[in-house]
Amino acid sequence: MKAERDGEVVSERDLSVLGYSSGTTGVPKGARIDHGAVAYNLAMVLHQEVFPYAPTTVYGMTETMPTHFTPLNGKENIGSCGVLLPSVRARVEDLKTGAPLPPGEAGELVLYTPAMMSGYHGNEDATRDVMTADGWLRTGDVAKYDSEGYFYIVIGSKELIKVKGLQHLSGGVRFLEELPKNPTGKLLRRTLKEMAAKEE
Repeated sequence: MKAERDGEVVSERDLSVLGYSSGTTGVPKGARIDHGAVAYNLAMVLHQEVFPYAPTTVYGMTETMPTHFTPLNGKENIGSCGVLLPSVRARVEDLKTGAPLPPGEAGELVLYTPAMMSGYHGNEDATRDVMTADGWLRTGDVAKYDSEGYFYIVIGSKELIKVKGLQHLSGGVRFLEELPKNPTGKLLRRTLKEMAAKEE
């Protein structure tokens, strides 16, 4: 799709926004958001006749913009971040094997949306780290979904155990010089698990 503005051709792939949000990592990323991604997102969010939603619970990232909302014609499941917006696809992958998981099992949330970034500006290493070979985005978030299509972000529940009422990492405590992170600052949980497995 192309449009003309003041005699200049504008492609849907032309850069529209350079998102330097640091999100939860504290590291500004420079996500390249193009015109097509912005237009798609606005159409989904602004036209409730397309997808009636209640913006009470939302999930999204700088890299994907919103991907999940609570539907008006559905129920609001406590703890859920909602269901997928139209044309957004998601899979939950096993943290060790990358295999797709069925409902109820927690793994890494991987997304594809027409509103997704085209990459990190000036940082091909970071782009390769989060993009799969088939063009999906690895969120780094552990999630699960139910049989009704509601998604839930899991915050390390399997990695923590309670000892005398306090939360501790399962498997004991290890001190590292530096936590493994990708170039955008997200903690590499898979790398931590591989490091722990080598010590066993």
